[in-house]
Amino acid sequence: MSTLEQLKATLADLPIEMRVELARHLLSTLQPSDPAVKAEWLALAERRIDEVESGRAKGIPADEVLDTLLDDFPDK
Repeated sequence: MSTLEQLKATLADLPIEMRVELARHLLSTLQPSDPAVKAEWLALAERRIDEVESGRAKGIPADEVLDTLLDDFPDK
């Protein structure tokens, strides 16, 4: 087994909270911290929140989304 495979196996045994923290850390090392990009994402999120809160956009209930996903990906 390669070192990478050993590391993956070891990390898979960590508690979920630690794996989430590790995943966030690893993702942060892949994504450049560009203030302009962050500002664009924040502006988009704020617009979408405003659309939902004002009624211009309608959400889909989680149970409907999950049912659709389970129908579309039955083996997952």
